[in-house]
Order: sequence, then C-alpha cells, then structure tokens
Amino acid sequence: MRKMKNKHTIAISLLIAGLILTSATSALGAQQDEKLPLLRKANVTASQITVERSAVYTMERGAAQPLASTMIIDTDYDDFHPTISGDKSGQFFAGFELSIDGIDYFPDFWYSLDGGITWEEAGYFAESLGAQFPDADSNDNGFYFTFSAPTDNPGQQWLGIAEDLTAITASVWDWGTYGLEFFEYLAISCYTRDGELWNPGGMSGSGYNGYSGNDLDGCPFVFYPNSDTGGAIGWLNNLENYTKSDFAIDEVTEDSYAVYQNEYEPDLLVRKDDFGSWNAQGFHPYLNAYFVGDGVNPLTSPSVEASNNNVVVAAEREGNIYALYSANGFTTVNEALIVESAVAPEVKITLDGSTFVCSYVKSDAVYRKISTDGGASWTDEQMVEDSQTNAEYGSHDLGNAPKGVFSVWEDTRNADIDIFFGEAYVVSAPELEISSISGPIGVKAAIKNIGDAAATNVQWTIEVTGGALGRIDKSATGTIASLAIGATGQASLGLIIGLGKITVTVSATCDEGVSAEETVSGTQLLILTLL
Repeated sequence: MRKMKNKHTIAISLLIAGLILTSATSALGAQQDEKLPLLRKANVTASQITVERSAVYTMERGAAQPLASTMIIDTDYDDFHPTISGDKSGQFFAGFELSIDGIDYFPDFWYSLDGGITWEEAGYFAESLGAQFPDADSNDNGFYFTFSAPTDNPGQQWLGIAEDLTAITASVWDWGTYGLEFFEYLAISCYTRDGELWNPGGMSGSGYNGYSGNDLDGCPFVFYPNSDTGGAIGWLNNLENYTKSDFAIDEVTEDSYAVYQNEYEPDLLVRKDDFGSWNAQGFHPYLNAYFVGDGVNPLTSPSVEASNNNVVVAAEREGNIYALYSANGFTTVNEALIVESAVAPEVKITLDGSTFVCSYVKSDAVYRKISTDGGASWTDEQMVEDSQTNAEYGSHDLGNAPKGVFSVWEDTRNADIDIFFGEAYVVSAPELEISSISGPIGVKAAIKNIGDAAATNVQWTIEVTGGALGRIDKSATGTIASLAIGATGQASLGLIIGLGKITVTVSATCDEGVSAEETVSGTQLLILTLL
C-alpha cells in the first residue's frame, strides 16, 4: 500500500544516528527469455537509519480458553497464520491471528510448559489491532516475536519480548516520521550474543519507503535493536515490489540471510549481513545482496534457514517445491527438487544442525521431508497429521526444540479454522531432570537423564542465598562427563553456616542444548540445611 502523506504519524522524538552506503556488483534486469546463472550479485547499495523506542506496550489476557489436546485453541471464528517457536528447555511459544467477533483480528499468543501437551494464553496487545502474520523465535534469554504494522499505526515496527511468560511486553519503534510505513510479512530470527542482553537478533519485511525523496512500494527492509532503546532499519536502495519475506541468523557464523519474493520479477532477493559485529555508525555491516533463480520461472513463498554456512532457501515454482542450497554462505548456490505438486514451504533445522526439515501442503494436508546433506537431497516424506489444512502461504509454521522439529497449522476439520500443534520430525535427545535436592550438611542434588539419548558434558550449578540479613550467598559448579539414558549424576555444595530462610536453585545444561532448573526453599540452622 502506498503511503498517504502525513497519515498516521505519531509525534515522537527521533534521532538519526547515521547513514551507510555500501556497494556490490551486477544488476537486476528485466525478465529474461533465456535462463540466467542461478546466483548473481546485485548492484545495489544499502542504507540505514535509527530511532529511539517510541512506546512499550504491556500484553493483556483473556481472549480465549485453552484445551488440553493438540488443538491450541478453539474459538467461534476462523484463526489464521500460526507461528511456533521452541526453546532449549522444551517450552513452546505460539501465535496466530484471532478474532472474538469475526470482524476485528489481532495477534494472540500462547505458551506451553510441558512440550505442547497443554497450552495457556500469554495474551494480546490492544494496540496491535489489524496486525497480521505473527512470527516468533527464541534465544537463551527467552522468546521474541513480531508482526506486521497495526492498521491505525502503519509506521510502527514491533518487537515482542517474552523473556518472562507472565509479564510479556513489546518495544515499538515508529518510523512514520521518516516516511517508512506499511510493514508487511515480518519475520524474526534470534540468537544469543554475549554481553548484549537487549539484543535478541533481527527481522526482515517489506513496506513503503518514502524516506528522503523515495517513493517505493514493497521496499525490502531489515530491522534490529542496536541499543537498550534504539532500533535500526535498513533497506536496499531503489528496489521495490517485494512482498513475502523470511529471515535467518546463522548462530555459528553470526551472518544473517533475508529472502524476499518479488511481485513481478521471477527471482528471489537474498540479502546477507554481518550480525556478529557493529560498525562505527552502530549498524550491522551489510555484506551482499543476490538475485536467486533462473530469470524465467517465478519463485514464490520463500523460507530460509542457516547453520554453519549451510543455507537452504525453500521456495515454490510452478506448483513444486525446490531447495536453493549453499554450503559456503551463499558464495555458490545449487538447486534440488524437494517435492512435486505441493505449495507453501517452510524450512527449519534441528538444534544440533544436522538435519533440515521442510514442511509443505500437499493434498490439503501438511507433509514434511528431511535433508541430512545440506539440502542436496530430500527423503522420508511423512504426513504431519491426517487432517485438512489450508493450502496457502502462512497456513503452517515450524519450530525446533530438543526433541525435534514441531509444526502448527490452520486446521479445517471442524466448522471453523482452528490452530493445531504436532510433531513434524522427532529426534533422539537427552532430557535433564533435577530429581532431588537435599541436605542436611550442605546441599546435594541428583540430576537424571530421562530422555532417549545420552547427555554429554552436563554442567551444573548450585546456588544458595538468603539467611539473616541476606548473609548467605554460596555457590558451586561442576561437570558430569556423561549421563546415559536413565542414569543419575550427583552435584553437591559443601558446608553452609548461617541462620534463617534460604533459597536453593539447582540448574544443569548439556552439550546437546537441553537444560533443567529447580528451586526449593528451606531453613539454615547453623550448620544444618533443612530442605
């Protein structure tokens, strides 16, 4: 949608931090009669600006009631465009567009603490009315999410922060003053960056660019926080007519890949940035942009995933699903057929980086295939669940967790469209449990592996705090080299001396990316620890 001058502008104090111009090579041409090389660098420059956060919103609750089944929610109206994210502890966070009257829709969010068996509503933002296509991801600090600009505030860009599932907030930056509006198809990817607790990762999307004389619909954007309160937006100059986007950060190399579909041109656009560093102006350095495709046959509905320089873009072409894959960070790209007669691809990689999972809609149901060779071949087709699903972009999504890759989808088996959750690809994985915490001399804890694979390099911590005047503050750490399936290891903290109420927290994590934590209260009586 094209910007209407001075419409929906919020009066806020904004600070422009800088502007960067970076060059690449080659150019986007008109549609070709003959096929072009699969990967071509784009002759475009990149620009960025930054503003201070304009608002912090608090989530409300009470939109609907949960069900104890694979159905996340059942309302009286259709629910659309679900998203799912898991974390290393096996929790899940989901979102979708929900209506309580069949007219007005807003993104509503839910979470599960027991691996998707039961769900509780996290809530919604009253200020997000009309926003679409929510997308969620996680890092070591919690879950994060985004969605398109709300109807009444087209210059807003949202970052939801679910580090505490009982007190979810959203940071909102308003770019309308600078002519940047109508953000659509926002996608988020998270990673953990040491020393930057405010930095969850970044986002991609498209929208209107009226900055500094521009008049571009469908400009390809990237977004990311660049301080506790600051937000950055970047775009590729003179490009327009881009719509659906997806975004992935390679957690090993810390490079990002944003992919965009063009409304008129056949090729996808892929933008690569260095999210592992900051330049002098306070932005992530722009690296390259590429046009991907043969210049003839349109690629649509892209989804991207990356790990350790292995990048897979899944996209639809003429009713079939293809993988555009690279083993060297998009220096070169190859193509492989994933499946024929299917639409709406989504791709996700397992937490250990070994397996790409691609889901899609075929015969009105969600199926998936896997690749263990970086996207070159795809095998083991399985139906996610024997149910009816909408065959359209955004009708399903994938999220990873220690036990595999999981799916949410628009399910049409009932009278209206409901959101369901299920397993897409199950892997053997350890699962840690703090099975006991006891005294009375010091603290002893039992750490058990209740999963179906061995846990290696189990690092544990015991922390004891409290006592009279808060004078008790002791901790111990250690490592259990390996825990076989069903095995139990011991952790301990030595003699404690003090008086008063205490809190004991035991946590453990292993190389496979799973963790567990347990907190108990007790009383310290001189050398006796009573729990």
